Amino acid sequence: MSRASKVTFGAACAFTASCIAGVYYMKEVEFQTRRVGIERDDERRAKKRENQAELERQEALRRELEKEQRVVAGSGEGTVAAGSVHNQPNTTKALIS
Repeated sequence: MSRASKVTFGAACAFTASCIAGVYYMKEVEFQTRRVGIERDDERRAKKRENQAELERQEALRRELEKEQRVVAGSGEGTVAAGSVHNQPNTTKALIS
């Protein structure tokens, strides 16, 4: 074999080996990228479940508090039933006068 054919054969083998190594490297990079995406999706789903549980807890608390308070429909922004702090007579005006 001539020197040129040996160099060409060696270059072709080196190029083939580098292509194979590059393909395996890219495969690994893509796998890691997908894995990060899956982990991020799992975190997002977990956060969504936490938020949903918190929303349900807050709604239950709101319903419980609404049961405890009796709101009377009236004029203005809404008045609260008798015995509430909001319907107490304003004594500060009497004290100032």
